[in-house]
Amino acid sequence: MRTGYVLPTTALLKLEATIVITSLFVLCMLSLIAGLIFFIADVNMSLSALKLEVGVKPLDKPEP
Repeated sequence: MRTGYVLPTTALLKLEATIVITSLFVLCMLSLIAGLIFFIADVNMSLSALKLEVGVKPLDKPEP
């Protein structure tokens, strides 16, 4: 399997390699951040469902 398509593609399209590599890096970082945000939201939702299942009362509402 052949890898390393970025540099030959930039040579064929006559693009600046640093621009392509930088944009790929930025897109990868943005997708990593988005994945982390969705993961944290999913963990928070799972913990909320677990609290409902177990019957833990919220701390901000005291019992009468």
